[in-house]
This record gives sequence, structure tokens and C-alpha cells, in this order.
Amino acid sequence: MRFWPALILALAVFVASPTPSSLVTQAAAQEDSVAVPVANTRWRGYVRWSNGEITEWTALFRRDGVLEYSYGGQRYDNGRWTQNNHLVYWHTNNSFAVYSGTIAGNSMGGASHNQRNDTGVWIFVRD
Repeated sequence: MRFWPALILALAVFVASPTPSSLVTQAAAQEDSVAVPVANTRWRGYVRWSNGEITEWTALFRRDGVLEYSYGGQRYDNGRWTQNNHLVYWHTNNSFAVYSGTIAGNSMGGASHNQRNDTGVWIFVRD
């Protein structure tokens, strides 16, 4: 049940801002702290692309560095991810799309780009 209030708050930030700046600010304030590892955690959220496309995602950051994700009714396991404290990076489909961002508590968000030259923003909450 805690997923819905967190997602509503995250969506408010997502819709109101072209970048998830509040998450970046929170992560910067925590730069001396250690982020909770994302290995073996599940997340839900949205990716908004510059072409107007918005997709709802689910993601499992597996301990072995593989990202299992789904959107648009399809499930994939061709993603790879890394984490360096509050910074998270992943790519999908042999780096067709690349995502980077910061973790702040049970939320994370950042920017994305793909090989079609689309840019985007994304925001996820821990499931």
C-alpha cells in the first residue's frame, strides 16, 4: 500500500519539472551518506521522452548487474546496471537507451537518451 502514495508524490515531481531536480537536490544533501544498494530490489515508475511518449515501467535490479524491466506489456532482461553510492546508471537493449540518475531514499530519478536522439526524464519509487 505504501507504493501508491510514494508514486503519486513522485509523479507530481515528474510532471511539474522537466528534470527530477528535487531528487538531485536531496541526493546532493546526502552526499556524505551511503545510499542503500539497489541490488535485488524492485522499482516502479515512469519514463517521459522528448517525443511525447510516456511509459510505465517495472524494474528488477538483479545482484549480477542484469536489469530485468517491463513496459508496454513486454518484459526484457537485456539491461545492465551499475551503482556508485547515490549515482545509478543503466542501459537497455545493447545501449540503445541509456539512463543515469540519483537515489534519494526510496526514490530515484534522472535523465535518459537513446540512439534516435530522443532525450527524457525518468522517476522510479521502490516497490
